[in-house]
Amino acid sequence: MHYVTWLGLWLKVKCLNREEFVVIGWTDPEGARPFLGALLLGYYDPDGRLTYAGRVGTGTNQAELERLWRRLQPLAIDTMPLDVPPPRSTRFGSPLVLGRVHWVRPQLVAEVKFLTWTEDNLLRQVVYEALREDKPAIEVRRSVPHPKAGNAAKNNRAGVAAAPIRNPRCVSAKKKAPCEGHDAFMREPCGGGPHAAGAGSRVANGA
Repeated sequence: MHYVTWLGLWLKVKCLNREEFVVIGWTDPEGARPFLGALLLGYYDPDGRLTYAGRVGTGTNQAELERLWRRLQPLAIDTMPLDVPPPRSTRFGSPLVLGRVHWVRPQLVAEVKFLTWTEDNLLRQVVYEALREDKPAIEVRRSVPHPKAGNAAKNNRAGVAAAPIRNPRCVSAKKKAPCEGHDAFMREPCGGGPHAAGAGSRVANGA
C-alpha cells in the first residue's frame, strides 16, 4: 500500500520484477494466434544446470511473434536441453503439454516482467519485453537465490514464514523504476513506496 499525501488516501499498487531468462523452446499456437503460443524460459543454477523457470505468452504483437518464430527456427533441436523435465501442471496457468513443445538450443535471452516466484519455483504473471542481444545465455542466473532441494517443503511443514529477499530489480508497474529500499518476496509482490505512483487496482479510504 502507498499513502498519497495530497489525496489523503491509501493506494494499492503492484510492483513487478524484471529479469532475463534463457529461451529453451516454444509451444504451438492456439486459436487464431499465429506463429507460436508461448516461449519456454530457463536459467542456470549455481551448479551450471539449465533449470525450467516457466513460460511467457503475453506482451508480443504479431510482428514480434513472427520475428521470434524466425529466430527460433534455426535453433530447433530434438532433445530437451533441461536436466530435469518441466512440471506438466502447476497451481497457476494451464498444464504444459510436452507433445506441443519445440525445444531449441539455449542461445537466445529474453527479458520479461513478472509478479513473483511461486512455491514451485516457477514464474507467475509473466509479460514479454524484448530479446537481449547483449547478454550471453550462459550468464543468465536467477537473481533470487536458487533454493536448495527440500528447503521449501521443510519450512512449510515447520510453519516457517518465508524471509524477505531483496531484489534490486523490482520495478513499479507504472514507472518501471527500481523499488528502492523495498523488499521483493518470493511469494508476495512488493508493497510499493513513495516512488511508486498510481498504477493501483483499488483505492480505499484510510489514514
